[in-house]
This record gives sequence, C-alpha cells and structure tokens, in this order.
Amino acid sequence: MAVNITKANSSDLSVASSITTALKGKIFGDKAYISKDLFSILNSRGLHLFTGIRKDMKNLSIRFRR
Repeated sequence: MAVNITKANSSDLSVASSITTALKGKIFGDKAYISKDLFSILNSRGLHLFTGIRKDMKNLSIRFRR
C-alpha cells in the first residue's frame, strides 16, 4: 500500500505515473484517472488500473484471467 499527498491544484494524471513506480498489482482510482496514456504506462509496468466510468463512456469491461 502506498499513499502520496499532493497539492489540491495538481492534476491527478500528472502525478499518477510518478507515484506508482514502486507499486505492483492493482490500482483503484476515481474517474479522474481515466486516460489512455496512463493506462498504457501502467499496463506496461504490469499494473491494472480500475476506475469507474464516466456518464458519456461506453462500458468496455473485459474479463481477466486469474
């Protein structure tokens, strides 16, 4: 488990990549973390990002193998 406190005016996406470098496994975030670029970065490190979906998004859920 990791916690990082940032200033209120900093974008969640701008710090997400740097604060997750030491993590492994699954990451749970709110809708502010939805980004194709962030997903690609985290996925390349073996991290799985779980977020809610925005009202204007299609639900593209996929099944994961264990």
